[in-house]
Amino acid sequence: MPNISEPAPLDGEFLDDLEVLYSDEAVGEPRLAVREAWDQGADINKGFGGKYVWLIPHYTREESHGSTSWAIMITNIVQSGRADLAKGAGGYFRYLDRYSVREKAERIREVYLIRGKEHLEEAKTKGWISGHTDDINRDRGGDYLYLVWKNVPKVQRAGLAAEEHNKEQVEETKAVVKIDPVNAEKFGAEVAKA
Repeated sequence: MPNISEPAPLDGEFLDDLEVLYSDEAVGEPRLAVREAWDQGADINKGFGGKYVWLIPHYTREESHGSTSWAIMITNIVQSGRADLAKGAGGYFRYLDRYSVREKAERIREVYLIRGKEHLEEAKTKGWISGHTDDINRDRGGDYLYLVWKNVPKVQRAGLAAEEHNKEQVEETKAVVKIDPVNAEKFGAEVAKA
């Protein structure tokens, strides 16, 4: 992919959530904002007026908290307490919906934006992405804009999970093993009196 999101998440981190950040001035992209893969601008409202809108990724080491997919909801009904991606631009409200399905085998590791259908098709064809939302700009014209992501490979996650499982097994075994007081000296163990 031409421009991977920077700064990249640390090893063992999964995308937890996306914070929507607003600005009244074009002061430049926030350093931690999700990047547009072809450097065509990561402001969600680009070309529509209104607020400058950026997405800030938050990562977790807790696999169960990692997101598995995202969707765009476009509605004419305001959703109280939710961040509108089209803030101040008029028209429909646009919200991101986060999904985290425990049973799903993969978690999102990297996230970026892609402008243009042709760039999305190239990214899909070359295997650069694992999933994407529908067009964020649907029904308002302008560029096609997608939130896209790359999942942690199953093999890599399986290795991490096996390592964690082995640690848990050792701890459980330590807790279950009881040493007979008569044989405790043979093993150099101390026996606590109940």
